[in-house]
Amino acid sequence: MLRMSFFLLLSFFLISCESYQSGPLSAPAAYGEISPAKQRLVERAGSLSLKAISLTSVAQQTETRVKSHGGLVASASLTKNDYTAAIRVPSQSLEALMGALKSLGKVTHEKITMEDVTASYRDLEGELQNKRALRDRLRKLLGKSRNVTETLKIQKELSRVQGEVEQLERRRRGQKSRVVYSRLSFKVERARIPGPVGATTQGIGWFFRKLFRLN
Repeated sequence: MLRMSFFLLLSFFLISCESYQSGPLSAPAAYGEISPAKQRLVERAGSLSLKAISLTSVAQQTETRVKSHGGLVASASLTKNDYTAAIRVPSQSLEALMGALKSLGKVTHEKITMEDVTASYRDLEGELQNKRALRDRLRKLLGKSRNVTETLKIQKELSRVQGEVEQLERRRRGQKSRVVYSRLSFKVERARIPGPVGATTQGIGWFFRKLFRLN
């Protein structure tokens, strides 16, 4: 009889959790005042490709310009033929940083993408609040358990729910971070300098192109 009462009580808490209504959304101060109820949440990302002669110089100047825009180079790779960098920069500074990096070489590719994540953030926040409510109910139920069997069952369920809460919190922090800090993929390829033969060939080609235009 006691076991049946325990499962009835646990079922009541689980069912009541499904109808729990989430309150206003808010963000920690570390990410600024992010509230989907007041503004749209947009993830912005950019990609920029250049060609330049000195990759070492580009790598050094990239670090300096990224820092001056409040960003950071999360990872970078420099080889004989190219330089690549994964950059994080405050969302409002993405265009300005890309403009500063363009002057390091000849632009071959440039793109900015935007994705509105307001709805998915709201869904995630609501799910997180529901899981937290369930966790709190289980904690109260654990304090009222009267035997070892009930205690073990509630502890097992509580451990599972706590794991889900932590996973949702990580997802929420990641989404907030992507809204506040834009990602920029930056790639620079070494520009080929023609040798004497190549320069002569290019000069001849230029001469004939001009000749045909005059005719």
